[in-house]
Order: sequence, then structure tokens, then C-alpha cells
Amino acid sequence: MSELQIKKITSSELSKTEVFLLNFYYRTAPSDFVVLYVKKRNMLLINARVPDNDVEKFIRFAEYDRGDIDIEGCGMGKELNYIHQKYGFGVWSALFDCYKNKRDKFHDMQAKTRAEEIYEQLLPWMMNEEMDHLSDERLLLHLKRLANREGSHKTRSDGNKIIFLLGYLMGQGIIKREEREAI
Repeated sequence: MSELQIKKITSSELSKTEVFLLNFYYRTAPSDFVVLYVKKRNMLLINARVPDNDVEKFIRFAEYDRGDIDIEGCGMGKELNYIHQKYGFGVWSALFDCYKNKRDKFHDMQAKTRAEEIYEQLLPWMMNEEMDHLSDERLLLHLKRLANREGSHKTRSDGNKIIFLLGYLMGQGIIKREEREAI
């Protein structure tokens, strides 16, 4: 994951693309610009007029990494409410998009690691000499059993886990297209 870049600028320094993003995604006019998250560059653009105290709150929100952010239990409720009340939903939404992008990248890395672990667990089962090819029904049951061993209730649904694992195994060349269509 690349490091989040923070840049303080004035509204007159926004590029045409940034003005479009500000208008389209956050329904904010350039004259009302406070903050903009540019996902492609992983950059948080903050208006130079914003007090440093508030900039620190913006950064804490955008870089929050202790799980899911919710007003009740994350310890940032007062700051989240402050940002929303003082700057409005557009600013809150831009900061949330930054946080969400970081969280999604983290979950994708976890899912890839978990899929590799499951692949290693499946390998001995798939190398069983008695099997000519993967039994679609048995593979699906085995994948579901392994996917459900996550232990955390805050993971993706069973269906999404299985789809991810099937896609990963297809990418590894373990499951062929014909076998996938039967599942």
C-alpha cells in the first residue's frame, strides 16, 4: 500500500479534473473546497485555509486503521461528528472514501493471503491419487468448510468467500473453466 499523500492547496490551484471530482462526487463548488480525496494518486488535498487542528482530525479519520469506523465504538465519534457538523457531508464523505480505500486494500491483502493458505490446505486433497479430476460437489463443500474457518464474524459472506476462492483457484490453474461451469 502506498503512503497517503497530504497536500495543502487553495481552490484556485485545483486542476480541471479535481474540480470535476469535487463537483461530481461531493457536490461541492470549487469556492467551497475544503478537502478532496484523489484515489488515483492516493492524495488528500486540503484547503490551505483549514486550521491545522482540523487538518489533524482529517488525517486521523482518513488514516484510521483500527477496524471499522463507526461513531459508537471506534473512539473517534466526537471527531467524526465535529467534521460532519462543521464542514458538512461532502467533506465527511471525501474523508470516508480515503479511509474506505485504505481499508479495502487491507482486506484485499488479507483475502489473498487467506486464499493462498486455503490453497496450501487444498493441495494434499487435490493430489489424492484416487481422484481423476476435482469432484465439483466435493470441492465446493471443501471450499465452504475452509472458508468458514475464518473465526471472525466481520468477514465477507460465505458466497463471496467461495467466489473469491474459486476465482483464485482458477487463476492458479487448479480449476479449469469446464469444472467451474459445473459448480
